Amino acid sequence: QWVVGFSGVLCAMMVVDTYCNRKTMRVLGVLDVPWMAFPFVDIVINKIIVPRSSFVAHASGTSLASTRVEQ
Repeated sequence: QWVVGFSGVLCAMMVVDTYCNRKTMRVLGVLDVPWMAFPFVDIVINKIIVPRSSFVAHASGTSLASTRVEQ
Protein backbone atom coordinates (compact mmCIF):
# COMPACT_ATOMS: atom_id res chain seq x y z
CA GLN A 1 0.00 0.00 0.00
CA TRP A 2 1.23 3.47 -0.89
CA VAL A 3 0.48 6.55 1.13
CA VAL A 4 0.85 10.08 -0.15
CA GLY A 5 1.63 12.51 2.63
CA PHE A 6 2.22 16.21 2.93
CA SER A 7 6.01 15.94 3.08
CA GLY A 8 6.48 16.66 -0.63
CA VAL A 9 4.55 19.91 -0.24
CA LEU A 10 6.60 20.86 2.82
CA CYS A 11 9.83 20.20 0.91
CA ALA A 12 8.55 22.38 -1.92
CA MET A 13 7.80 25.14 0.58
CA MET A 14 11.34 24.81 1.94
CA VAL A 15 12.70 25.40 -1.59
CA VAL A 16 10.59 28.53 -1.98
CA ASP A 17 11.73 29.79 1.45
CA THR A 18 15.41 29.27 0.70
CA TYR A 19 14.96 30.87 -2.73
CA CYS A 20 13.42 33.98 -1.17
CA ASN A 21 16.12 34.30 1.51
CA ARG A 22 19.15 33.47 -0.68
CA LYS A 23 21.66 33.13 2.12
CA THR A 24 24.02 30.42 3.29
CA MET A 25 22.21 27.91 5.47
CA ARG A 26 23.70 26.05 8.42
CA VAL A 27 22.93 22.32 8.64
CA LEU A 28 22.87 20.79 12.13
CA GLY A 29 24.79 23.82 13.38
CA VAL A 30 28.00 22.50 11.84
CA LEU A 31 28.02 22.67 8.05
CA ASP A 32 27.46 25.79 5.94
CA VAL A 33 25.61 24.97 2.73
CA PRO A 34 24.81 27.26 -0.21
CA TRP A 35 21.12 28.16 -0.35
CA MET A 36 20.57 26.32 -3.65
CA ALA A 37 21.88 23.02 -2.26
CA PHE A 38 20.24 23.23 1.16
CA PRO A 39 16.92 21.49 0.34
CA PHE A 40 18.74 18.57 -1.27
CA VAL A 41 21.19 18.24 1.62
CA ASP A 42 18.25 18.40 4.01
CA ILE A 43 16.41 15.48 2.38
CA VAL A 44 19.57 13.35 2.46
CA ILE A 45 20.10 14.10 6.15
CA ASN A 46 16.41 13.45 6.78
CA LYS A 47 16.74 10.03 5.13
CA ILE A 48 19.76 9.21 7.30
CA ILE A 49 18.05 10.27 10.53
CA VAL A 50 14.64 8.76 9.64
CA PRO A 51 15.40 5.74 7.41
CA ARG A 52 11.74 4.87 6.83
CA SER A 53 10.91 8.32 5.46
CA SER A 54 9.97 8.55 1.80
CA PHE A 55 12.99 9.78 -0.12
CA VAL A 56 10.96 9.78 -3.36
CA ALA A 57 8.28 12.09 -1.96
CA HIS A 58 10.81 14.52 -0.51
CA ALA A 59 12.94 14.50 -3.66
CA SER A 60 9.86 14.96 -5.87
CA GLY A 61 8.65 18.00 -3.95
CA THR A 62 12.13 19.49 -3.85
CA SER A 63 12.85 18.87 -7.53
CA LEU A 64 9.49 20.15 -8.75
CA ALA A 65 9.74 23.34 -6.73
CA SER A 66 13.34 23.85 -7.84
CA THR A 67 12.27 23.79 -11.49
CA ARG A 68 9.37 26.18 -10.89
CA VAL A 69 10.88 28.72 -8.51
CA GLU A 70 13.47 30.02 -11.00
CA GLN A 71 10.90 30.96 -13.64
